Amino acid sequence: MLDVEDRRPVEDILCTDADYLELYRQVGLTVLETLRPLATGEEPVVWRSETRIAPWCGVRPRRARMTTMVASRWRGIASGMAGALGILLVLLGVVLGYATHALFNEWVFSDRIAASLQNPRVADFVAQQIADATIAAKPDLVGLRPVLIGVGRSLVSSAPFRAAVRRGARAMHRAILNGTGRSVALSVKDLGILIESAAALQPGLAKRIPARVSAALGRLDQLPAGEQMLRLARLANRMRAATLALYLLGLIGCVAGVWLSVERRRAIVRLGMALIGLGLVLAIVARFGAPVLGHFARPVDFAQAIAGVAGAFLGGLVLWAAGLGFAGLVLAAASASLLERIPSRHGAGRLGAG
Repeated sequence: MLDVEDRRPVEDILCTDADYLELYRQVGLTVLETLRPLATGEEPVVWRSETRIAPWCGVRPRRARMTTMVASRWRGIASGMAGALGILLVLLGVVLGYATHALFNEWVFSDRIAASLQNPRVADFVAQQIADATIAAKPDLVGLRPVLIGVGRSLVSSAPFRAAVRRGARAMHRAILNGTGRSVALSVKDLGILIESAAALQPGLAKRIPARVSAALGRLDQLPAGEQMLRLARLANRMRAATLALYLLGLIGCVAGVWLSVERRRAIVRLGMALIGLGLVLAIVARFGAPVLGHFARPVDFAQAIAGVAGAFLGGLVLWAAGLGFAGLVLAAASASLLERIPSRHGAGRLGAG
């Protein structure tokens, strides 16, 4: 301040009109009139902008009636409930939308199953299953199990085997969603031909491989709560057309929550922060969901494979989580600049000197 003797720096605290109204509301006051006096230009003072911009603002408050305070409290409760319901519906829409993309499309599903074979834990498990299936078809090969596991590892990385896995995954996908079987397994047919091809460098072993070998690489009932997951997948598949409806209803709930709120700018900030929180939760699930799922699977060697397969499916969820968090960040940031408080509905008085 330069127009007083003490010119030390003054620390101001910005309190907007919306902040003042919120303070009045908290102490049970309402605004009867807001006065913003302007200079007339006839004063013996050289004004800078005081004839256009009021240097001061005067407010005439009164104590709010009890009914008004109760109504305001109920509006706050309704606003919170509508906003929470809207956020929940948006979350359900995101989860169902990602499931529609990653799980309910049989081609994407089979590609992710095949891609999971790049995980060393999944590849080791599949190699063991191949060796066990070969020994089951020809028990006299039990002494060569370590050799068969090594052949299986080289087989898993081959393009023909991954093509066979994709075919088996599509068949399993149809069985899951169509309900054509209670026991669902990922099987690879005509495995003997593939093993014989992979063991071409060992002619003695290749000749001993049975021509017809098939292996069940995994069964759904081996998963924790496998039957419940099967029912849930079929239910979600029937509901996937509701994804857009969930988004729309969630948006309506969020808008209703903001409209009912006494302080709308803060309500929008809260919605933005909630979306950011949901994005963080989804990112955590994408990062740590696979190990947690593998922790509850049995037996232990199968658990490692489940963790690898789940990681192939949950990895894409990170982008969805980032999009949700970015939308919340933009919403929270924009509320501070785009939603400045509308001037008071009460008449603004104008005072003139002389």
